[in-house]
Amino acid sequence: MMISSVQPSQSELKSQESNRSLGESDFMTILITQLQNQDPLSPMEGTEFATQLAQFSALDEAKKTSSGISKLQNYLNSLNNFSSLSLLGKDIEFDGDIFFHEEGVPSEITFNLPRIADVAVRVYDEAGNLVSSQLQSSAMPAGRQTLEWNGRDDAGLVVPTGNYRYELDALDPTDNGPVTATLIQRGMVEEVAFQNGVSMLRVGDRWIPLSDIQSIYSALEP
Repeated sequence: MMISSVQPSQSELKSQESNRSLGESDFMTILITQLQNQDPLSPMEGTEFATQLAQFSALDEAKKTSSGISKLQNYLNSLNNFSSLSLLGKDIEFDGDIFFHEEGVPSEITFNLPRIADVAVRVYDEAGNLVSSQLQSSAMPAGRQTLEWNGRDDAGLVVPTGNYRYELDALDPTDNGPVTATLIQRGMVEEVAFQNGVSMLRVGDRWIPLSDIQSIYSALEP
């Protein structure tokens, strides 16, 4: 069964929008109308008048503050987007489990361990088929670690060039409790795009948000 939603008309939207907000002119109109139609025998007290003026002042300050925050956010977004252009052509490390493998060339699988762990890695092709499950290492120390995959499947055959994904299981060698590893990928930034105010970096055929970057390398660094 398909459920469809009924969209309000433009006039209804404008009416809803106007009902949600009270602008400065509306506030002043109400205040002046109150003064014009007040009972001469019971005029508006000074404290009540002062309260309404204070409310008007608070409304005006809130609008100015909101406008200032919006301008500051736009400025910071522009500054952030501009600075991301300097990453073009540089190698970066970022969170990720997908890597590009070139046929006949070993591929490095890099990760961070929060503490010592026994590690086992499984490699899958783009179709999700298990390719290799032979990559293992015992008692790897905490910190940045790398395992080298020879580019062969479990039958010993050389796998073709393409994108591959890996899964990593890490266990504490003392109690076999799970250890959460941070997966790391590396590649060169080939393009920068701005999507909804967020800088996105293209590395190969993947788009990486700026927040996923862990390290940046110059062209001279290994």
